Amino acid sequence: MKKAIILLFICAALYLPSAVMADEPQPDSNVSFGFVLTGGYTSIWQRIGSENDWGWGYLAGGGFVFEKMFTNRLGIHTGLSYIYSMTNLDPGDDIHAQATMHSLMAPLYLIVSANRGIFSFNFLTGLDILVITDCSMHGDSDMLPNKTAAVTQYLCPAQFGLAAGFNFKFRVAHYVDYYFGFIGDFYVSSFERQHEGYDSYAHIYDGRLMTGVLFRTNLFPMPEK
Repeated sequence: MKKAIILLFICAALYLPSAVMADEPQPDSNVSFGFVLTGGYTSIWQRIGSENDWGWGYLAGGGFVFEKMFTNRLGIHTGLSYIYSMTNLDPGDDIHAQATMHSLMAPLYLIVSANRGIFSFNFLTGLDILVITDCSMHGDSDMLPNKTAAVTQYLCPAQFGLAAGFNFKFRVAHYVDYYFGFIGDFYVSSFERQHEGYDSYAHIYDGRLMTGVLFRTNLFPMPEK
């Protein structure tokens, strides 16, 4: 998964210069509002410290999106989504547990677009801000009272990540677009809080499918030359 995310960044970097050189002014309806649904796989990379063995889990969520195209080729994508995720954990000693998280995510992506008629193919690359609002562990260990324990206080709530991916967009009505695609995320922030006597660095990463609808408007028209 980490190799796939790196490959997406490389593809976006290779395509960006040609997109800028061939750019044209953006016509009407260059601002879009809509919603997104997302789902995929997630895990945690234990880089330093703890011997926790994080397995694969899943995530699902949805929210609102906003896009602004400055030209036919270049724009920005942002929004706010709620994300629920579950990740398996095997810390050893025949202990098996699951970590569930509730988070809010705000992306800020550069859009590099190739258009033809009612279709467009878009590279997306940029940053993700993930705020963990709640996290708990569930398992069959005696270490977990009532088989569950809140662990939010042991985590870094603000996570900053790098993202890369793509989507396909189809015009289904005069001012309505349907889209679907894939995004890979790698969070450079440490997942766990650091404190004296505990030096552990772990990072969240995931791959997400996404789909949604955008409603195009002309709220912020391009200035006429």
